[in-house]
Amino acid sequence: MSIFPKRTLRDSRVSIHWNFNTAHLKEHSICPLVRIGVQDPLGEITWLLEKHMLALPAISREESRKEGQFLYLNKNTPLMVMADYLSGKQKKEKLVEILQNIQSGRHYYFSYAVPADAPLGKYSLISTVMSSGETRYSKTAADDFFFVEKVEIKATTPQKKEGAYSVTLHNESPEAVPVKIIDYKPGEPIFPDQLQVFELQAFEKKEIEFQYAQAYLSYNEERELLPLLTAPEPRCIRNQHFLELRKAEKIYLLHAHTEESYELGGNQLLIWAMAGGVYSRAQVRTTGWEAEYDEMLGAGLIHEII
Repeated sequence: MSIFPKRTLRDSRVSIHWNFNTAHLKEHSICPLVRIGVQDPLGEITWLLEKHMLALPAISREESRKEGQFLYLNKNTPLMVMADYLSGKQKKEKLVEILQNIQSGRHYYFSYAVPADAPLGKYSLISTVMSSGETRYSKTAADDFFFVEKVEIKATTPQKKEGAYSVTLHNESPEAVPVKIIDYKPGEPIFPDQLQVFELQAFEKKEIEFQYAQAYLSYNEERELLPLLTAPEPRCIRNQHFLELRKAEKIYLLHAHTEESYELGGNQLLIWAMAGGVYSRAQVRTTGWEAEYDEMLGAGLIHEII
């Protein structure tokens, strides 16, 4: 079986691929009871499939087919299977086996909805095929799992000391979580010495230091990107439907799909420049800029996102 992603969050979805391989059937058909489910860290099982599935014998003596005769319906290579193979250190023979089984097998896909209040930790896939009193389990059972993660950012006191900022990361999961700290200075490249990559152990709380106010925490296979200092605040972003035309000390905005247009100058130029999704509302709507900020927000030139 293949699972993607292997690390996810609450209120998300996980995709599962299962191959019902019938290549071993030579003469007789079977109709086993197939059960596929997900077991959460508390032991509760959600069944995704409970069904008797008929399998006919595999095609014998394929070499005797007539020229141009088709024996199978076209089956696209399951990308989840290939990605699963490429993500690990497996022998080439395993890839050959995968490719050979694509045509002879039947491929099924399931989606597991991770609840918004799901317990954190390791989720195991259960796959059983029961026929004539015998139960067969997935050959990949040892790797059939995924993690639901959550890392919280806690402010420290004082939050800035000796020229560096400081926060505490709290892994709320009973499993280790890989994280990355990106010490980002807007408008400049990111170099290796601005990165910290490590694992937060189960339930670990770890204080970290960084130099720049726009530093980020990245985890969940880098899908989550959270500002370390302004996580609870909305961030300011330009309306992406507008085209920019720069002339002298002004910017002209032209809507891509309507006749709407605007001219920006003065503080509006600075607000527009900062509205790239990096700075928070409080960092952009500073003293003296409130009126221009509110006007641009009301006109839909900028948005506030969480």
